[in-house]
Amino acid sequence: MNDTLSSEDYSTHSTSREIIEPISPSSSKRSGNGSLQPVKRKRNAGPDDLYSPRKVAAAIGVSESSLKRWCDAGYVRATKTAGGHRRVARSEVIAFLKRKKYDLRDPTAIGLPDIRSVEISDDQDAIKQLAEALQNGDENACRKLLVYLYVGGRTVPDLFDRIIRPAFEGIGELWQCGQLDIYKERLACQISYAAALDIRSLIPVARAGAPLAIGCTLEGDHYQLATLGVEMSLSTFGWRATSLGCNIPIDSLFRAYEQQMPQLVWISVSHIPNPDTFVSQLNQFTARVNNRASVVLGGRQLSPEIRDQISGATCCDNFAQLILAAQNLSNRLR
Repeated sequence: MNDTLSSEDYSTHSTSREIIEPISPSSSKRSGNGSLQPVKRKRNAGPDDLYSPRKVAAAIGVSESSLKRWCDAGYVRATKTAGGHRRVARSEVIAFLKRKKYDLRDPTAIGLPDIRSVEISDDQDAIKQLAEALQNGDENACRKLLVYLYVGGRTVPDLFDRIIRPAFEGIGELWQCGQLDIYKERLACQISYAAALDIRSLIPVARAGAPLAIGCTLEGDHYQLATLGVEMSLSTFGWRATSLGCNIPIDSLFRAYEQQMPQLVWISVSHIPNPDTFVSQLNQFTARVNNRASVVLGGRQLSPEIRDQISGATCCDNFAQLILAAQNLSNRLR
């Protein structure tokens, strides 16, 4: 890599991220008054993990002096300790690499799994490798694969639409045909969720004042991964997005809406215990919100029959459509 940057890079370091398209799905617990409260997720790392210029330079593959110059010029955003030493957030390192299309030479220098041995020829190969890792319960291989794809330039919505979703569709077919034990399907869900949290830790914290979005799955729907993907996707495009978790009663979601007043509320729909109850509760919710926020739905259980009965909400088929809906909303908010 060339250690020099062109003058046009001055205009890219203060990223004005376009705003768009779940995560923080965590389990929930009951508070003293009986309402559901989100449980804080435990992560191995987060956007605020800071590294010295020496380690960042090793990760990028440049000299430490070059990295320090980039920090001072504003190409790479850095903070300083009380003693005046520069520190760079890992999420900023990844944002810089993706922005400049540079390779990550030594991921272990900034606490990431060693992805240098990963080889992927195309999307079908990535889907195959991910599905095999999930079926085999190989969390390390799954983490490496997803980090490799994200650091290599894939967006979060693209990862979910084109890689993760097809891999799980294949796993679901094997399970339905009796070729995969149910425990392996459940384990695959847990492994993919943990791997997705690794990607979440690489997404920079949204700026103060950015549009706010909250979301969840409703009561009876315990699938966490999709709502995590929504939070991640929105966050990568500058939203302050928070998933309230899974299995949230609709009344609790409305209380969260009233307390936080987000511009967007999403509901991930992977399981509907009772379609009639679901439609009735959802229509009551959108009526109470009364156009004060956009309500967006998505998920494999949103059949055409259910969609036809829902009013006051936008239904999306994939993460790309969710991004478009959020982008249109953000444009109206400006």
